Amino acid sequence: MQSMIETKFQSTIDPEMRSIVDTDARRDVRLSLATVPILCYHAVADSVSGPDGKFAVSPELLRAHLDLLVERGYTGISVHDLALARMGLGSLPERPVAVTFDDGFADVLHEAAPLVSERGFAATAFVTTDGITDRAENDSNRKLTWSEIVELDHCGIEVAAHGHRHIEMDCAPWSAIEREIVLPKKLLEDQLGHRIATFAYPYGYSTPEVRERLAEAGYLGACGVKHALSTANDDLLDMARLRLLGTTSAAKLERWLEGDGVRMAPCGERMITRVWRIRRRLGYAVSGRRRTQ
Repeated sequence: MQSMIETKFQSTIDPEMRSIVDTDARRDVRLSLATVPILCYHAVADSVSGPDGKFAVSPELLRAHLDLLVERGYTGISVHDLALARMGLGSLPERPVAVTFDDGFADVLHEAAPLVSERGFAATAFVTTDGITDRAENDSNRKLTWSEIVELDHCGIEVAAHGHRHIEMDCAPWSAIEREIVLPKKLLEDQLGHRIATFAYPYGYSTPEVRERLAEAGYLGACGVKHALSTANDDLLDMARLRLLGTTSAAKLERWLEGDGVRMAPCGERMITRVWRIRRRLGYAVSGRRRTQ
């Protein structure tokens, strides 16, 4: 099924450039304007407790990654700027990269933002809005407060939506999905006083119906994960990102930027992703769980 998204938001980058991301030619143009690495970070901390600890990248490692990008001639852009460029409403620097941070950890402001700004980069922070308050918790791995979100916005980091309760948007009841799309946009816009234009799906999960509803709600672009390099042919409402872990060395990131060991989007879902979705949907149906309602 071809959605309205594919028609309304189709990239207007030169068709000749779109065609070069086909078969063997993909590797040859991986650093052209057709290819934009979108890096997916989470917490920026030396350690995070629990199962999500593997996603935490230390400030020292983030610094090494950013220095590599500078050395390679990359310019950091926001996901909003990337979406506008792919809609034909803006331009890209010669070698663009989009640096993103998921979940809204406070260390994005206190650790990541200074490192990003020192290098003249823009970046995007995808924030989950449930439970945000004006009081900072006494927790080294806490989430951003509303005042910190405003401060982050003022220091040049794009603030964007990452759902409200961070649910699985390819499996949850539609009423919950609707809330995940609409509510964070409203909450963030009310606090910041300007449009929230981009979104990142929790866990990277979405469906064509979810992406169509996202466009109807007024979002211009959105990110999944896929662990792939995003190209001009990528779905604007499901752009691929490279997932960075605490064990991702600068050398490994450099290989990924060269297209070594990663796919080029659009690349479709892996079979394991489809099987896992079926299993999760069965879990919802059999147990009747309604944790998202």
